[in-house]
Amino acid sequence: MATTIYEIALRAPTEEDPAGRVVEMKEMGTEQLLQAYRLSGAQYTGEAANWDVKLMALRLCLIRDGDEPLTYEGLQRSLWDDRFSLKESMLLVMMWARVHEPSQEDVDGLGGVLRAKSGA
Repeated sequence: MATTIYEIALRAPTEEDPAGRVVEMKEMGTEQLLQAYRLSGAQYTGEAANWDVKLMALRLCLIRDGDEPLTYEGLQRSLWDDRFSLKESMLLVMMWARVHEPSQEDVDGLGGVLRAKSGA
């Protein structure tokens, strides 16, 4: 299966910055997602754990910031904060989820695929 690359515009082009700010993210596979879970260390529960895993997943799948290549090592905790603001981080998490998590529409589209085969 070919890996899809997505462009995420974090900042719109302006006169001062005609290119704006665009980062590139590669679509993850299940093994990479499991790696993100393992690397996150599961130190939290609930929403905090969810946030931590998604940030770890982004560290694994972001590949470019403008013309600059990105690496997992180059996006460790403090280096991430030096590169992305909280607002940008939240936007990236939202875009990651949009690509990697099923929407309600996806679930609804399954229609009659799930049905009980026998009673309990």
